[in-house]
Amino acid sequence: MDVKNQNRIAIVTGASSGLGLESVVQLAASGIEVVLVCRTIEKAEQSAAEVRARLSKNVRLSPMAADLSSQADIRRLAGDLQIRYDHIDVLLNNAGAVFARFQKSADGLEMNMAVNHFSYFLLTNLLLPQLKKAPRGRIVNLSSNAHHMGNMDVESFTHERNYSLLKAYAQSKLANVLFTTELAQQLSGTTVTVNTVSPGRVRTTIGSRNQPLFYRLVWSTLNHLGAVSIEEGAAMQVSAALDEKWEGVSGKYLEKNELRNPSSKSQDKQLAAMLWEISEQLCPLGL
Repeated sequence: MDVKNQNRIAIVTGASSGLGLESVVQLAASGIEVVLVCRTIEKAEQSAAEVRARLSKNVRLSPMAADLSSQADIRRLAGDLQIRYDHIDVLLNNAGAVFARFQKSADGLEMNMAVNHFSYFLLTNLLLPQLKKAPRGRIVNLSSNAHHMGNMDVESFTHERNYSLLKAYAQSKLANVLFTTELAQQLSGTTVTVNTVSPGRVRTTIGSRNQPLFYRLVWSTLNHLGAVSIEEGAAMQVSAALDEKWEGVSGKYLEKNELRNPSSKSQDKQLAAMLWEISEQLCPLGL
C-alpha cells in the first residue's frame, strides 16, 4: 500500500467484471479508496466482496449502483458522489457495451453511444468540481483501436441508419477520443488532466455477452489471437490514473503504456467541438 494514496478517491465505472473489476483490484491494492459503479447494488457489493477476498478486508471500497444508459440514473449517482466526497482524484470511465441490434435508451439514444459515450460525457462533467478540488485530478477514458474505423453520423445517435454492430461500436470509440480531445482543451490551465487509453485486444467477454452465436464465435476467436490478459489491460488504465510518468500529460492517446498516434479524425478539433455541442443538446449539463 502506498501511503500517499491513503486520502485519494477513485471512481471506476463498469466495475462488475473484466477490465473494470481488475482495475478496482489494482487501484485498491495501492491504498486508494475505490468506488465501484455497477448496474445494481447487488452486483457492486458482490464485486467488492470479490476484491476483498483477493486482497484483504482492509481495502477501502464503496459499492454504488447506476444504469449508465440512463441520464437520470447518472445524475442521481453524481449527486450521491458529490454529497459523499469533497474531492475525487481519479475518474476511470471504463464502462462499455456492445449491442448486436439497434436499440434506444430511455433517453432515446442509440445504446452504444448512450453507454460508451454519453455516460462518459455526463458523469465527467457533473464530477468536474470534485476533480478540480483534488491536488491533481485525472480522468481516464477507455477507448479502442476500433476508433480508427469510426465515423461520426449524428443522425445515427437517435435513429437507425443501416445499423451494424461494428460500425456503431467504432463510432462510440471514436467519440471517446474526440471527447478527450475537446475536454483536454477546456481543462487547459487547471490541475485536471484527461487521457484516452486503448488497452488493445483484451481477453474479456464484452463482445460475446448477450450476442448472437456468430458474434460470440468471432469474439472467442479474436480472444485467442494475440489478446492480452485482463490483468495487463487493467494495468494500462491504472498506470494512466496513477503513474508519475503521466503527471501533467493531457489530451493524449495511450496504448501499451506509451504515447501513440490516434486516428487523424479523432484529433479534428472542429469535429470534437461539434460532438461536444451535440452531446450538450442530447445530454444537457445544466439539468
